[in-house]
Amino acid sequence: MTSCEPVNEQTSFNNPEPMTGFEHTVTFDFQGTKMVIPYGYLARYTQDNATKWLSDTPGQDAYSINLIEISVYYKKTDQGWVLEPYNQQNKAHFIQFLRDGLDSVDDIVIRKDACHLNQDLGKSLLDLGFKKIPSVYPEYEAYEDKRSIPENPYIHELQYIKKGENPAIITHQNYHRYGENDYSTDIGSCINGFTVQYYPFIREKQQLTQQELVGYHQQVEQLVQSFVNNSSKK
Repeated sequence: MTSCEPVNEQTSFNNPEPMTGFEHTVTFDFQGTKMVIPYGYLARYTQDNATKWLSDTPGQDAYSINLIEISVYYKKTDQGWVLEPYNQQNKAHFIQFLRDGLDSVDDIVIRKDACHLNQDLGKSLLDLGFKKIPSVYPEYEAYEDKRSIPENPYIHELQYIKKGENPAIITHQNYHRYGENDYSTDIGSCINGFTVQYYPFIREKQQLTQQELVGYHQQVEQLVQSFVNNSSKK
């Protein structure tokens, strides 16, 4: 395996390099809740330079785990974001990503855990000097902070908070230092009883809109939910 071990029991790598990423699936058991994941999303769990891919083990119902890390190649279309598994069209991006982490591929960590997001974060942000601003989406609250401090000439931070079912907190920051913009994004969320966290857009060099940030997370929500729904079809 390349970065993290999903299971303690016997692990099999009998799947070939993906053509579409959907030819095979791998089943995982998160404390009684199963996920069936197309194997092209499991680029972190490969052998021999991504030529041998994780597979179900014969005689074993599922891998028992608490955490899995999936990898997606993201691209923007006229219809919004598309999150693809490893396939023959995007494999060069994955290979580069596995080599040095610098490409349009994101890791998404899925953990079976209670939701610990602070859905009352908005009040704390106001106390810290953030301003509440209009939100494009009614299910999200939006907050903005701009500061100049000695150690860091300029900070521009945006927080988008989704409450209720499947809550999420999206943090988008620009640390402007030494004449350069340094953007970062952090997304923590709870989806169908799983804690899902990721740091997308590592290579982006511009400020992203709320539509872009929320649109990306909506695709992640659909993806995680599809893994859970797949388990009922097996």
